[in-house]
Amino acid sequence: MQTIAMPAIRFFERAVSALDKVDALEPSFRRHYRYPSWRINEPESVQDFSELILELEQMARRRDHLTMQRTEPTLPVDPRYPIFHETLEVFPIYKDAVALECHRPIVLPSQIPGLLYLLEIPGCSEGLDVEHHGFGYHFHYGKVKSQSIVRTNLLLTFNPQDQALPKPKKAPVRKPSLYSEQHAEGKTKSINFEAIGANKRLPIYLVCLSVTEKKAVKDFKVPGSKATVFHSG
Repeated sequence: MQTIAMPAIRFFERAVSALDKVDALEPSFRRHYRYPSWRINEPESVQDFSELILELEQMARRRDHLTMQRTEPTLPVDPRYPIFHETLEVFPIYKDAVALECHRPIVLPSQIPGLLYLLEIPGCSEGLDVEHHGFGYHFHYGKVKSQSIVRTNLLLTFNPQDQALPKPKKAPVRKPSLYSEQHAEGKTKSINFEAIGANKRLPIYLVCLSVTEKKAVKDFKVPGSKATVFHSG
């Protein structure tokens, strides 16, 4: 399942507004996408959304004063970059479920240098692993309802920085801790995940830990500043 992420929505809105301010927005876009009501007709597919962004890029390139920005391989992917999230696997846990997700770029940085310059968003290396596009793998906790999953605002992830810490010699191998944070992006059900008991946290942790046999901890999303330990390793 592919879902357009909120950063992509905001990127599109900023791009339309910026092009409008420099009088580069085509009349058709001004009529349909200038105001917040454009979301009523929001594209249903990632492909449709990428085509809209590429149309905006053509408008940006028509501006003679726009100097195309070079990609900088040392810079991380900017959080304002247009992405979508894709569900890779779903793991049932009792009447709930945990979904393994990753973020992917809707368009490559090399395809939209004009918009990146206009919106003052740093470029990034084209050699970047586009499988998770610098954001990392993560889990979304959900509720099973009518054979489908209702995504909640609970995001779970391992900390890749834990793997980089020096370890004393002959120290026992520790399993990575699982972190939780609120992530109310798009249509999610709000839950009080602090109330989730240890009897449920353990099986959730074990399911997530099993994924690290195929997906390295270093490739997971770094926990946010407000993240807390969901279950210790």
